[in-house]
Amino acid sequence: MRFPWLVEHPNLSLEIPIIQVEEIWRNDSRGSWRRKGWSIADRRLLAVLERLSFTTPADFRRLLPEGLAELFSTRELAAAARINAGLGYKMAYCLRQMGLIQPGGKRGRTVLYRQSG
Repeated sequence: MRFPWLVEHPNLSLEIPIIQVEEIWRNDSRGSWRRKGWSIADRRLLAVLERLSFTTPADFRRLLPEGLAELFSTRELAAAARINAGLGYKMAYCLRQMGLIQPGGKRGRTVLYRQSG
């Protein structure tokens, strides 16, 4: 959760590759009970589809999914980004600390956010 303060450092840049991976599965009875004994035997890199570069806090604005309402909750952010609610909360926290979103009101007990201009 200290990440928002690190991105302001002038010598920090972050590059995230978006990749396509193939997983090789094996029914060796050693895998998790959730996978009914199947385990991942290998992963192969198929392609590097894109590289996202982040050098300033403003670059992280690209992580906000399109189609968000003007006012949105962390749960709505998570649903739009297709991530779980806990990760959506952490994402909102980091974006708020970077000044990219700000509180915009409440709906019941839920804090609503809006993108900073």
